Amino acid sequence: MPKVLPIPTGGAQRGRTRRVATTLAEINVIPLVDVMLVLLIIFMVTAPMLQRGVELKLPQLRRAEEISSERLFVDVPRSFEQDQRV
Repeated sequence: MPKVLPIPTGGAQRGRTRRVATTLAEINVIPLVDVMLVLLIIFMVTAPMLQRGVELKLPQLRRAEEISSERLFVDVPRSFEQDQRV
């Protein structure tokens, strides 16, 4: 709350006071909480409405033949870095 100081009586009107402005270092939290609660309610109401699926055409599963071959091992010699030959 601003401080109220009396005006000196040297030629000024009587009965008037002068206000001295002070800095307001506090944040009024009550309106902030009100706004946040309203936004929370809005999001809680609209979130279930936004959850709808998208229809996709997925490929059908069909059986593939199993790979029944043996493993193939390839040895790379140390000279590969110089002559690029396997």
